[in-house]
Amino acid sequence: MSLFYAYARSMHNHWEARVTIIFATREHADRWWRAIADLQTSNGSGGTYGHIKRISPQFYTYDYTKGTISDTIIKAKNTDKALLALSDFIIISANTNLYGFGGSQGPFDILPSQPIVDRVSGGIFSIQSKLDRTAFWYEADDGHVHMSNTERAKFCIWIADGNSKEENHGRIMVPSDEIYVTLLKANSGTTRYLVITDDAQVVLSARRSKLSFRDFFGGYYTANVLENSGGGKPSKPEGASIYFAESGGDQWELIN
Repeated sequence: MSLFYAYARSMHNHWEARVTIIFATREHADRWWRAIADLQTSNGSGGTYGHIKRISPQFYTYDYTKGTISDTIIKAKNTDKALLALSDFIIISANTNLYGFGGSQGPFDILPSQPIVDRVSGGIFSIQSKLDRTAFWYEADDGHVHMSNTERAKFCIWIADGNSKEENHGRIMVPSDEIYVTLLKANSGTTRYLVITDDAQVVLSARRSKLSFRDFFGGYYTANVLENSGGGKPSKPEGASIYFAESGGDQWELIN
């Protein structure tokens, strides 16, 4: 996984107190913002970090008269355990001044282009193979979930932590979350959830069941493999069923 970058600037003007944030991975960036957002919510008025706003995954604003982006790491309190746990995985640059006054570094560097799907609770996603970008999860008529190179299903994914779907709407999902996943399908009278059967098949059911968000990225789901009768490399064909695998699964990702 590669480094992930974000800009932050003061909401007061365009030329002072501008910051570049470097995260070890995209997941660390999401965990950092989730920790800040949860602290803002728990403190009602926003508390220490209430002045920090997330405009997009790579752009933030803050009020330097109330604190800095660096404060989220170097001044995190013992009660801010989620932030303290990230301190070794984030680099926050020195503040810069657009005109280079006072010995500062001048204009921002241009950050690398990084295609991003914002993993927000309540969002609508397709599930795509990281190895084969043409392969997606798709619902079959038998209620099972299959891999398809010609069709793709849309799923609504949200955090399952005891709050309602509406209360969690817009929160950033992180690997430690438990989630619900429902099929989004027009003219469907019944809400159908992704569940894992006793024999590890991924199917759609009216009975909801919590899944782990981490498992989508950690190789815990796989398409069943058909052996090549000619002795060649096994293949994962169109229509292969999706299973939960304890190990050796495939890498998947969410796309809009």
